[in-house]
Amino acid sequence: MNGLDRPALYQVRGAIETPTLSSLKTAEEVATAVRMSADRLRELAEAQVVPHFRIDGGQPLFNLSGLKEYVRRYLTAVCQGEPLPLNLRPVVQQPPAPAAIPRALAEVQTRLCEAPSVECAPCVYFLVQAHEIIYVGQSRNLLARLAQHRTEGKRWDRVLYLPVPAECLLKVEAHWIRTLQPALNRAGRNAPNELAKDAVRMMS
Repeated sequence: MNGLDRPALYQVRGAIETPTLSSLKTAEEVATAVRMSADRLRELAEAQVVPHFRIDGGQPLFNLSGLKEYVRRYLTAVCQGEPLPLNLRPVVQQPPAPAAIPRALAEVQTRLCEAPSVECAPCVYFLVQAHEIIYVGQSRNLLARLAQHRTEGKRWDRVLYLPVPAECLLKVEAHWIRTLQPALNRAGRNAPNELAKDAVRMMS
């Protein structure tokens, strides 16, 4: 098909009324405004998907206002997200007030480091290995629970936790397990001994 055989621009699906020549922009000039790459715009234009214009069969040109409306109406999807199963009350952990250094340590005061607190609010926690969440659990004593995981042979790079009111732990844990389906949680469903341990933990 040569340039003379091409359909008139107003016949192309999604096309708008012919704008002034000065308002026509290249893919590079409009890409940022519609949050798409110039290559993707050209690809969609070649497929006759997005409204565009050509001068003497040349490269696709775009009218910005018409393109914005097309992208908003036909190419923009809404992701509603996954709602939490309940309205969580925030749990705020107040940092302890700084304590005075004992006089006997005054000479090395500038080199002393404060050990982190061993106490942790009830929480739902996430074991992360190489940017992947491999296990979700809940505990009222996170450090003891992590020590138990080490004994069981679990390995991870990071631990992230979400403070949760104690009475909501099981519901929130179940929500995240159902949503994320971590590998170690899935494996645990097929191990009766592990399930028994979890049941005892939930009742403790």
